[in-house]
Amino acid sequence: MTTLTALATAAAITVTSTFYPATMEITNISGDVVTMETATGHVYEMTGAEDYMTGDLVSLIMDDNGTPEVTDDKIISARYAGYWAENGMIYSYEE
Repeated sequence: MTTLTALATAAAITVTSTFYPATMEITNISGDVVTMETATGHVYEMTGAEDYMTGDLVSLIMDDNGTPEVTDDKIISARYAGYWAENGMIYSYEE
């Protein structure tokens, strides 16, 4: 768990964030914007298309932003994790 502290004018405000892993499938690439979707249908975007292609899987570290809602979660880091093949198999890249 990571604790972030922001100082306000009159008092200190503490927000507690939790990082968690997630894997998403890339559903769209438009210019430099990559759109990804979780298996439960939540959609996130990031910039930096690199060599991603639609259908690729991406492993992410997410920040829950200190709230129970997933709609305000932030992507902390992303890494290529593999791709879906036509035969339904998942292939991954290993270094």
